[in-house]
Amino acid sequence: MLVINKPELSAEIDQLRQVLPNLEQVEVAELLVLDDTWLVFSDVESFLTHQWKNPTIVLADATQGALLANGFWLFGIPDPIFWGVIGAFISFLPVVGAPTLCI
Repeated sequence: MLVINKPELSAEIDQLRQVLPNLEQVEVAELLVLDDTWLVFSDVESFLTHQWKNPTIVLADATQGALLANGFWLFGIPDPIFWGVIGAFISFLPVVGAPTLCI
């Protein structure tokens, strides 16, 4: 990833784009920008990895909650949906979430 924040380098940036045509310009919303001159270059793979990281975590935690609810329903434990939702939220906690569900 190449980050350039100096407006006087615009000619060099154009030359860089000609020499390295595979570079993609990607805007990163999470980047703290002090002025509007930031340019972020990244390859598509790292962009997609960044974009899919959080939805994948949410999907994994929701799946853990659903499996917990399904197991509680199979064993006849009361209120399996309630415990599945609680389990999904607990699995979001780093370090203690998943082991707590195993107990």
